[in-house]
Amino acid sequence: MSAEWLKVDQYFLSHPELRTYFYDGTSIGPTDPNYQLVQSTANHVLNFLDYAVSTSEHIVLRYPNAKTFIKPDEWKAYVGSTYFRSPPVCDLLRKLANGYSKETRKLGEETCPRSIDSWLWPS
Repeated sequence: MSAEWLKVDQYFLSHPELRTYFYDGTSIGPTDPNYQLVQSTANHVLNFLDYAVSTSEHIVLRYPNAKTFIKPDEWKAYVGSTYFRSPPVCDLLRKLANGYSKETRKLGEETCPRSIDSWLWPS
């Protein structure tokens, strides 16, 4: 998981123009030339986050004495204050919510901006 996390960080080092959509809360519309790149990046980021969020507690339970793994509550706090503040990530999670884990949906519900007041999260 750490290796994949570093790959995501490296990706944003290679594509600093995309950081605004994932770290600064900038939305993007379908006519923007970066739209497809941002959407595919959001898909990759969200899939990684879902894997990390849904498995982090299981890993800690299996290896309770591991010193190198971030605690699930700390991981969720980080993710909630970064990627789950990203409009492209949150919009994709809303659109495809039933395809993600219960833990990921719950974190999204708690931290994603409510840009659409009438949006109802699938249960």
